Amino acid sequence: MPQLAKTTREQQATRRILVVSADPALSASIDALVDPGPTRRFVCAHSPTLAATLATLQREGADAVLFDLDLEESKAVDSVKALVQNGKAPVIILTRVGQESLSLRCLEEGAQEYLDSDELSTVNLRRALGYAISRHRANNLRLRLEHSDKLAALGQLTAGVAHEINNPATYVLSNLRQIEEVVSRLSKGAGKPGDLDLIADMAQDCRRGVDLIASISRELKCYARSDDAAYEFIDLGELISNTSAMTLNEIRYRARFEKHVGDVPMIVGSRSKLSQILVNLLINATHAIQEGKSNENLIRISCDLEGEDVVIRVRDTGCGIPDRDKEKIFEAYYTTKEHGLGTGLGLPICREIATLHEGKLEFESTVGEGTVFTLTLPVKTALNAPAAPVEPRPPENPEGRRRLRVLLIDDEPLLLKSLARMLQAHHDVVAATGGALGIDALGKQEFDAIICDLMMPEVDGLHVYQALEARYPELISKLVYLSGGVFTDRMSSFLETIKPRLLDKPVSRDALLDAIEALTSPS
Repeated sequence: MPQLAKTTREQQATRRILVVSADPALSASIDALVDPGPTRRFVCAHSPTLAATLATLQREGADAVLFDLDLEESKAVDSVKALVQNGKAPVIILTRVGQESLSLRCLEEGAQEYLDSDELSTVNLRRALGYAISRHRANNLRLRLEHSDKLAALGQLTAGVAHEINNPATYVLSNLRQIEEVVSRLSKGAGKPGDLDLIADMAQDCRRGVDLIASISRELKCYARSDDAAYEFIDLGELISNTSAMTLNEIRYRARFEKHVGDVPMIVGSRSKLSQILVNLLINATHAIQEGKSNENLIRISCDLEGEDVVIRVRDTGCGIPDRDKEKIFEAYYTTKEHGLGTGLGLPICREIATLHEGKLEFESTVGEGTVFTLTLPVKTALNAPAAPVEPRPPENPEGRRRLRVLLIDDEPLLLKSLARMLQAHHDVVAATGGALGIDALGKQEFDAIICDLMMPEVDGLHVYQALEARYPELISKLVYLSGGVFTDRMSSFLETIKPRLLDKPVSRDALLDAIEALTSPS
C-alpha cells in the first residue's frame, strides 16, 4: 500500500483519503476526479481489505474512508461497523443500483454519506468528503468534551470510590488472617468445635467482599470509557447499585440516601452512557445540599416501570433551582456551581444521551425545597439490540468434564499460581510466566486450550497471537484472553480487528472452565 505523503506544509494540509476496494482502478479514478488541478487538496490511497485499512488507520490515520460495497458484499455491513467503531475517520460508502437496502443498513451503522459509484464527479466527491470530515470533527469534539466532563466527575469521586473499595478490602484481609490462624490451630491438632464452619463463613465473607470490589471496578472501567460503547441489555437495578456505590461517600456527609428499584425489565442501551447520567444526577443532588446536616436531608433514587417506560427519578432536598436558571440549565457551559465543582457540560450531555436512547430528561424544582430529575427510557426502542441474554445453565455433569491440556500465560506469578491451582483439579495445566515463555512452551508439547493475559510487558497477548498465526495457526481457535482493562491504542486496534475471545478479570472458576469447554467443543 502506498504511503500517504505528508512531508511539506502543503502536503500536511492535504486531505488524505483511503479507498477500500478490490479494484485499484477505482481508487485511481477517484484520485483523478476528486482533485484534477495542479494543487492537490486531496490524495487517495488504495486499500484492498478491511484488515489493511484498519492497520493503516492505526498507523498513519486518514481524513476519510471511501468504502466500496462491492468488496465482500455479504460482509459489507460488518466491515462498515468495524470502521465506524474504529473512529479514526468518517466512512462514506460507494454503492451501485440494486444496493439500496445494503446502503441503508450501512448508514444505520454510522456511515456518514453514500455515493453512486457510477455517477462520481469532482463536485459530489468534494461535497461528500467535506460534509463527512466536518461532521466527524464535530463529533470528535463532542466526545472529547463529554469525556472531559466524565473525568471531572471521576476526580470528585476518587476519594469516595477508594473508601468503598477499602471497606471490603479491610474485612477480606481481616478474615484471611483469621483463616490462617484457625488453619494453623487445626494443623497442630488444637482445633475447636465449629472451626470448619467458621472458616467456611469467613471464606464466604471474603467472596462477597471481592465481588463488591470487582463490581465497583467494572463500573469505573465502564464509566471512564471515552468511546461510544456498544448497545447491550442492561440490568438497571445492578447499574443503579453500582453507580450508587461510586457516589455514596460523597452523599453520606450531606444527606441520608435511599434507593428503590421496582420490578423493571432489562433495557437496551449504552451502559457507559447511562452510568454517566446517573453519576451526574447523583453528584448534582449532592452539591445542592450543604455539608453538616445529613440527618435533615435526603437523596433518593428510584426506578419503576410506568406503562411502556422505565422511569428513574433522582430526588434531593437541596437548595432548588431559581426560576431565572431553569431555562438555561441544559445550556452548554452554564453552571450555578462553585468554581471547580462543575464544567457546565454535565446536564446538556445527559439530555443528549437520553435522546440517543429515545428517552427524555426532565426536572422539577422549588427553591428551598429541592429538585427531582426524571429520566424516562422506553422499554421498546429501535436501538440495535444484541441477542437476548440467556441465563447460563449449569453443565449436566460438572464433574464429568473432559480432562484437557491447558497452557496458562500471565506475567503476574501470584495470579498465575492461583489460576493454575483453580484448574488443576479438572485439567492438566502448564503455567508460563510471561509471553516469551508461553510461546516457548507451545513448541514443546500440544495443547487443547490456551488461556493468555492480554496486557503484559515486552511479549504481550498480541505477540502471542502473532506467534500462533505464524507457527501454529490451528491453535488460534483454542485461544482465550484474560483482561483487566485495555489502555493502549495498539491493543484496542487488535481487539477491534481480530475480535478474540475475551474474559474480564477477575474471572471465576466456573467462567474459566466453561470457556475452556467451549474452546474444545464442536461448534
